[in-house]
Amino acid sequence: MLHYFQSAYLSRYIVVFALALIYWVPTFIILPEFSQDFNSFIVLPVFRGKALLFFTALAFATSLLTALIANQIASDSGFIGRVSTVGLFVFVLFSSSLASFPNYSAFILINLMFVLFIRLLFLIPESNTQIFLSFNAALILGVSSLLFLPVVYLIVVLWIALVIHRAGNPRNYIASVIGLLTPFLFTFIWFFWFDRLDEFVFAFESLLLINPGYLLSFQVLNYTILFIIMILTLISTLRATAKLTEKNINQRRNLMIILYFLLFVTTVAVLFGSYETALLILCIPSALLVSHSLQETKKARPFNMVLITLIVLVLINHYLKLLI
Repeated sequence: MLHYFQSAYLSRYIVVFALALIYWVPTFIILPEFSQDFNSFIVLPVFRGKALLFFTALAFATSLLTALIANQIASDSGFIGRVSTVGLFVFVLFSSSLASFPNYSAFILINLMFVLFIRLLFLIPESNTQIFLSFNAALILGVSSLLFLPVVYLIVVLWIALVIHRAGNPRNYIASVIGLLTPFLFTFIWFFWFDRLDEFVFAFESLLLINPGYLLSFQVLNYTILFIIMILTLISTLRATAKLTEKNINQRRNLMIILYFLLFVTTVAVLFGSYETALLILCIPSALLVSHSLQETKKARPFNMVLITLIVLVLINHYLKLLI
């Protein structure tokens, strides 16, 4: 299986897109109403009938676009081969793993913004306008935080990336703060204009509310799938950390950024999420690390067995929804 996705023939993309569609079919049949996270300024409208079908299809297309961008980032940064589709396959598998992931959800949009955020972090050492990159990266986080407020904590990842890339000009940090706060300025004006400042202040109080209790409400199959993904991510993290000194300087810096991003995004999703869909934001760093590990492995058979098992379990997990 890993050997199959080491190339970028059209058939590889068709196979991955078909796999994604198979995982999303139960969602298109049931059309469940999504659960908006409590920690948000922007509440996505609730649709029903044909409108919900349309926006579910749009969410599916957005997820595939995110997978394509993630694969391109992995390729450009040297995590996978130049003509590999391993990153595409791993992201589609991870982002469809739990039963609630393939759905019309704010976290689908957040993942798309996350890949753009990571792309900007990787471009910092190559840019002559690092101040603008810092502003744009922070602006992306600011917009994302309107959908899930605890994302603001990830500004620390941007500051760490500036340190790693030795772009420590104070103007870059100031620009990042301005970029992060810009969406909130317009949001504040909106709440102020409609005399709803109490709601604006109340939303920020959620930054101090820790509620990991939703992790205790999973079904057994969800726990099993999540455990397998956690083991794959842990192994990939340890391998990446152990081989950092063997990488060229850009790969080493980019891997360090992804490791920090995984650490902070895991903390945010676990502590501040309200539903299991919050775990969807772990897919980007996990997929990048796991695809990098799979690309470099010399013993493909054990990983092939684990991935095939995971594919089957995810398939069962989604189609069980049609029987309940």
